[in-house]
Amino acid sequence: MAEAIYKCLVLTSKSSNSLLDELKQSKLTVKASAAEKDKEVAKLAEEAGTEMIVIDTTYRDPSTIPVLVKMLHQANDKVFICVYGPHFGRDPHARLRVSDNGGAMTSYSASAVRRAADIVFSTLVPAKKDSKMYKCPLCRKPDLTEDGLWTHFPMYHLNEPGRQLPCPICKDFPGFIQVVHWEMRPQA
Repeated sequence: MAEAIYKCLVLTSKSSNSLLDELKQSKLTVKASAAEKDKEVAKLAEEAGTEMIVIDTTYRDPSTIPVLVKMLHQANDKVFICVYGPHFGRDPHARLRVSDNGGAMTSYSASAVRRAADIVFSTLVPAKKDSKMYKCPLCRKPDLTEDGLWTHFPMYHLNEPGRQLPCPICKDFPGFIQVVHWEMRPQA
């Protein structure tokens, strides 16, 4: 059986060497693209195995980014979207506009983006043969272990409006679901 390939798509007009070099150290396969047209970008977001999208805004107009994030989130709401660039590191209003449109992270630290890629990858680690698998109650991302769900939910959906969703593990309604049961946290 072929091993699954999990991709990190980096949207960049000019490659930021420090960002790409840092991401290549993660366990995700890095694919850089200079796609600009909405249809091209949405198609890339929908590619099988795409788990993370990093938008390098170093050479882009920052005002266009929230619209791009929204389009990517609508094309594939199971993907972790990170906006990388100096503008979003300094401007809290810009960060808020990104999160309001489906972005999960903004940073101007290549190493922080790589750490996020490693965490995204950790939620994808195949479970043991007899492990029970879960589906995210919000985005319906399948094949998450308990640890994977515990990590996935706040990382991908921290900025989603609070909803009364049943916990897929205990079937209870814990209220604000980001407070997924403490006893279900990943064990060291």
